[in-house]
Amino acid sequence: MPLLRQILNEEHSCASYIVGCPSSGKAFVIDPKDEVDTYIKMASSLALKIEGIIETHIHADHISGAKKLHRFVDAPIYMFEDAKVEFNFLPLKDGDTMKIGNARIEVLHTPGHTPESISLVYYDYKRNPETPSTIFTGDTLFVGDVGRSDISGMDTSYELYESITEKILRLPGFVELMPAHYSGSVCGANMSPKVSSTLGYEQLCNPLLQTESYSDFREKLGEMEPQPISEKEKIREINIRED
Repeated sequence: MPLLRQILNEEHSCASYIVGCPSSGKAFVIDPKDEVDTYIKMASSLALKIEGIIETHIHADHISGAKKLHRFVDAPIYMFEDAKVEFNFLPLKDGDTMKIGNARIEVLHTPGHTPESISLVYYDYKRNPETPSTIFTGDTLFVGDVGRSDISGMDTSYELYESITEKILRLPGFVELMPAHYSGSVCGANMSPKVSSTLGYEQLCNPLLQTESYSDFREKLGEMEPQPISEKEKIREINIRED
């Protein structure tokens, strides 16, 4: 049976994930924090080998653990093909699929927070191979909020709106939402303290999704006042460069 574990980092209100398949002994880590011992110890306790590390985007609010984890476990880093980083990674395209034992992940390119942002749709072969069960949305969609569209210094709210309405919300309402942040993070203005939800619940209760058009969405997004991201450029540069 496929396995999913959520790991929380209270310092930055970040959520990362281990997804794996005990029958095959394989696991992937999504958006690892800098303290990588957590993933190594958890994988070992579950008799899993970390075979891949997926970054949903280039982070600007905290230092990623992807490169450090790669050095410890010698697993490749996966990112969207257009990610502007200086280190080696395996490129992902929109619509790509990745198999993890009895589960698979489908890649959705969901720009808006950053140009290279992706979301990951998780399918459990043992239950129903054609029905998604979970989506890992990175910083695109949160519980009660959406990602910032000012990271690049330009207004990318239209791309964010399209990613959410034309890709993420086309999935069934029962699909579980697993974001990369929760309340306390500077990557949104009004996130819930809940660390997971469903797409159906968000369509009913997330104020940014109660919009009839892009203009309504942009207006509501403009009413939000997220906190400044301290040392954004410095953190982003650390996450981009080759160590």
